Amino acid sequence: MSFVFIDRKHAEQLKHRVTAAEGIWGDVRGQLQRKADQALLAGPWSVTCYGAAAPSGDPHDYTSEAPYWWPDPVNPEGPYIRKDGVTRHHRFMGHRQAIDDLSNTVFILCIAGYCLDNKRYLSRAAELLRMWFLDPATRMNPHIEYGEAIKGICSGRAAGVIVLRQVDRIVHAMGFLGEYAEWQSELDGMRQWLSQMLDWLTTSEIGIAESKAGNNHAVWWATHVAAYAAFTGNDEKLRLAADHYKSAIIPEQVAPDGSLPKELERTRSFHYTLFNLDAMALLCEVAHYRGENLWMYATEDGRGIRQAIRFVLPYLDNPYLWQWPQIDGEIPNEHLCMQLAAIRLNMPECNAVNVKRRGQSKLIMDCEEVLGPLIFLPGNPILRSTADIK
Repeated sequence: MSFVFIDRKHAEQLKHRVTAAEGIWGDVRGQLQRKADQALLAGPWSVTCYGAAAPSGDPHDYTSEAPYWWPDPVNPEGPYIRKDGVTRHHRFMGHRQAIDDLSNTVFILCIAGYCLDNKRYLSRAAELLRMWFLDPATRMNPHIEYGEAIKGICSGRAAGVIVLRQVDRIVHAMGFLGEYAEWQSELDGMRQWLSQMLDWLTTSEIGIAESKAGNNHAVWWATHVAAYAAFTGNDEKLRLAADHYKSAIIPEQVAPDGSLPKELERTRSFHYTLFNLDAMALLCEVAHYRGENLWMYATEDGRGIRQAIRFVLPYLDNPYLWQWPQIDGEIPNEHLCMQLAAIRLNMPECNAVNVKRRGQSKLIMDCEEVLGPLIFLPGNPILRSTADIK
């Protein structure tokens, strides 16, 4: 099975609703088709199109610069200094922007190709995957050795692994592509690429350092490992991710009151608390479809994702009550962790808050979500108005 974050039953019911286009689903179908038509014209992208930007000199190596590091006004030519939460926009963003655009485009093409049964969309998605991941002339090497480089300090660091969120979305998209026999060779090639990335994540110095980050980075590391292990059929690495959740993530990151102290220390504490919870929810969801209930896991003193959701819920209901640093004044939108918690933890109040935060936004929102628009994922109130999708 190619699906990792959902199952075939959910995909089939989703396709049925989009095909029938009854009620609000008529709007969903129209928006999806328009976005897919636009996506046909986007790209292609390749990590090699930017020259030898990586310190290695290899144009196949992904590279990026750390967002919160700036020139030192006291020593302008010296090592950069950190300003947490303050983004330096004038940095190399070529590879990062390209993989963002690639993942968004591939997702729209794959879900539209499946739900609208349009193989033209799927064929374009496969072409984009071949160029970025598979073609020897243009492929990205399966590692992130040079992510979030900092001038005068390092040519790459563990925090750069966070970009693999974009690859998680591609893994989700490939579940829909995998329903068609025509693109099995691309899926086989992606399994080989992801197997190599999985080995790098779990054995390299940078990958291991990311697993020990002690904050959202360690959670996202485990989520990447679980997703790629599930897609490639690596049960050993899937177990590694689940064990990491139980032995390190929950006991080390969740306080008895449900707060995430490492995220509360940040200058964008609200953003990073929810960012961490989205990663936890995705990890729990991968395990859910493989027979392990991490959603209900808790330490002896009750720490687990349920406690963390309960902690943040009142503040998501009224963001102005948030009492920790949030320097950019961000007001959260609806969140994946809340939508999934509503069904997995039997907490309907989470969906009520999500509906409140969503407001009058488009059904298929333009802003980035981890796995694409929430309307296409389990637990969305629009889906549940007809039938529960587990």
